[in-house]
Amino acid sequence: ILLLPMDVTKFETHAASFQKVLDKFGRLDILVNCAGRSQTAKFQEIDIEVHKALFDINTFSHVNLTKCVLPHWLERRTGHVVVLSSVCGKIGVPFSATYNASKAALHGYFDCLWSEVHDKGIGITMVCPGPVATPIRQKCFTGKPGEVKCVPVSPTEVKMTPSRAAKLILLGVANKLDEIWIGPQPFISFLYLGQYLPGTFRKYLVPILFEPSRIASLRDGKGNF
Repeated sequence: ILLLPMDVTKFETHAASFQKVLDKFGRLDILVNCAGRSQTAKFQEIDIEVHKALFDINTFSHVNLTKCVLPHWLERRTGHVVVLSSVCGKIGVPFSATYNASKAALHGYFDCLWSEVHDKGIGITMVCPGPVATPIRQKCFTGKPGEVKCVPVSPTEVKMTPSRAAKLILLGVANKLDEIWIGPQPFISFLYLGQYLPGTFRKYLVPILFEPSRIASLRDGKGNF
């Protein structure tokens, strides 16, 4: 076991940290990119510096770490990167524009990477969880630089437990799935509708689901939406 505490936004340290892994184990088989912060803010209130800061954590840290290990994998013709995205990377959810965009951007980056390396022994698994009972919302970005909002975590009936989410992610990665959607119902049904019937979803469901009080319930994993 090798623990390497690091600030993922200090991109200049990534290569040195990866080299320590190689020095210890001789190779890297899998990279799991899971750093992330959440957000709660109206679109028009988000400062450009907040966009930059959240993208550094949620997007560019994943991209740069993967870039560091890629030559090693290309040389060995094997490797697997797991990227923690979100259902918000597939469907835009109100009041978290930067978070949504940072997750959607991951799909753009790693879909492109897949097209370049899928025939070179390198696998990519995109993970899109719905609400999971983690403390991610205890330190939410807002629209103002440096401001943090705490949204308390409480047990709810429709949030998935972290252990259940981890098991499903492991199953998907072990089976080398390209993309995994995980979460309790009705979130997965909403995601299917948004992906495959976007016009119907926007016309009939968005006005109901994305009303402010229901958005709060969706985020908190409550069953009264």
